Amino acid sequence: MLIYSGSIYDLAEQSSPEYAQSFSETSGIIGEQGVYLNYGSAWFPIFGGQLVTFDMEVQFADTASTWKAVSQGDRFGDSGWSSADPMEEIYLIAASFTEYSVQADDVEVLAYLRTPDSNLATKYMDATERYLKLYEPLLGDYPYSKFALVENFWETGYGMPSFTLLGEQVIRFPFILESSYPHEILHNWWGNGVYPDYESGNWSEGLTAYLADHLFREMSGSGSQYRKDMLSRYKNYVAEETDFPLARFTSRNSAATQAVGMARPSCYGICCDSN
Repeated sequence: MLIYSGSIYDLAEQSSPEYAQSFSETSGIIGEQGVYLNYGSAWFPIFGGQLVTFDMEVQFADTASTWKAVSQGDRFGDSGWSSADPMEEIYLIAASFTEYSVQADDVEVLAYLRTPDSNLATKYMDATERYLKLYEPLLGDYPYSKFALVENFWETGYGMPSFTLLGEQVIRFPFILESSYPHEILHNWWGNGVYPDYESGNWSEGLTAYLADHLFREMSGSGSQYRKDMLSRYKNYVAEETDFPLARFTSRNSAATQAVGMARPSCYGICCDSN
């Protein structure tokens, strides 16, 4: 048995100030606004980078608190989460949330909002059901028992196994429901279901872009314009000194890396290998 304690409060800072689309990042925060813990927080024992399964029960000091805890996997009790599926890391998100939920066949669809808003929650839960019906015939059964929209206390666009963590401004942009949101749901198949081997490149971003942005434009009859826009982005942002092989793409942190990883001319961002 391991018993340890401490404080974690790493202020979120923008990882790439020159890149407008980059979000602020932190290795972990436990504060009055909320809790965000990930692999970098070193809040759970780590043994050689192996995949982990877990059972976790969260206790809040104030038993009358409205705080709720969210993690990947299945919920048990009021504040417990369990995953029998091996995971790369364990996330813990907590705050004073209002919870909304519906059942979509075998998948529980949830929304955790910091400010109560049943209309907003319904929009996201309806969208979740709609995208599951779209993607399951293409990709197979959704791999988890739930999908949750979780509102964060700083602006993020993170996709975790069985939930997404979006900032309070981001979730209120109307276009997010038709762009970033299906992208995050797709990551539960590619990236958070089947894990990429980052030593040979991150192919999951290209696949999710292909099955969200590209697919929707193709369905509306403007797929060729989308491909043209992606080629233009590559031409505008990638020069000889900023180009690199797909095998070296892990994540987007600049306009050039985004163009290479998601819009490279050789594959329009949908390559699954490092060739």
